[in-house]
Amino acid sequence: MGKRVLIAALTVAALVVLGQAVFWSIFEAPEQLNAPPVPTPAPPSAAEADAGPVKQVNVLSITGQVTRKGDDATWVPVKQGDELTRNVAIRTADDATAVLAIGDTATATIHEQSVFSVDEITRRVAKVRMERGRMDAVVHGTDGSKLQVGTRDSDAIAEASKGEFSMLANGKGDFVVASRKGRVTVSAKNKSVEVLPGKRTVVRRGAAPSESVAIPKSLLLKVKAPVTREQREKSLRVSGRTNPGALVSVNKLEPIQADSKGNFSTVVSLRTGSNRIAVVARDVSGRIQHQELGSVTVKTRVAPAKSKVDWNRK
Repeated sequence: MGKRVLIAALTVAALVVLGQAVFWSIFEAPEQLNAPPVPTPAPPSAAEADAGPVKQVNVLSITGQVTRKGDDATWVPVKQGDELTRNVAIRTADDATAVLAIGDTATATIHEQSVFSVDEITRRVAKVRMERGRMDAVVHGTDGSKLQVGTRDSDAIAEASKGEFSMLANGKGDFVVASRKGRVTVSAKNKSVEVLPGKRTVVRRGAAPSESVAIPKSLLLKVKAPVTREQREKSLRVSGRTNPGALVSVNKLEPIQADSKGNFSTVVSLRTGSNRIAVVARDVSGRIQHQELGSVTVKTRVAPAKSKVDWNRK
């Protein structure tokens, strides 16, 4: 009798549990079955994967006077360890240099009398500009990243994935690119030129890059002597020849760039009295040549004419 009671009790308990399960399956399961599926995150696009986090340009070291343009458009000193963000420009004075880490992509040395600015630094592409002056770049080739360098007033781009190259810009849309190691692609006006080690190309504002040629073994500088050492005009034309694409400055004034044949010509202002004329040429390899033209004297007052009157003569 006791065994039958126990079996009956167990049977009732099993029916109760089964009934609860049926009840919840009727009233709650449909909501769970009809719930919208949890969306699976889409994989990042190729562009998003290439972009990655925005990186900075870090100042590794400086010598001499190096400044950057502040928020109020004034130039403030740059210190080792500073970070340069997008659209920030730095400039170097005479005999000054700045060594920069351009993200993980490249290391660049900005030489004297130069202006450099940052466009955008991402995981795949580092975009910078040499506004004027000279830069040496070492591209590491990390994770397939590449360095793109432009210049002011030009749509031309120099691009390298790995290697070492130099760039010389005059600040007016013209520049020269020379490769020391690896390949550099220079593109402008729907034309691309491959610059191999030991060669260079010249890009003129609004024009396609020239065919790459061997870098000259030395830097030429020949300046025409002044026609006269004394003059009334307060200006002087200085002309001569140097390596194609080299920058030439007279009396440390704003440099001009020699044409494709190496010819250059510029007009400099003179003051009354003696004027020293000194010419300096710099090429993309960093070589420098000096030439002194002596002095030119400006005399603005005309000496009075001397006359002799013979009062005894009729």
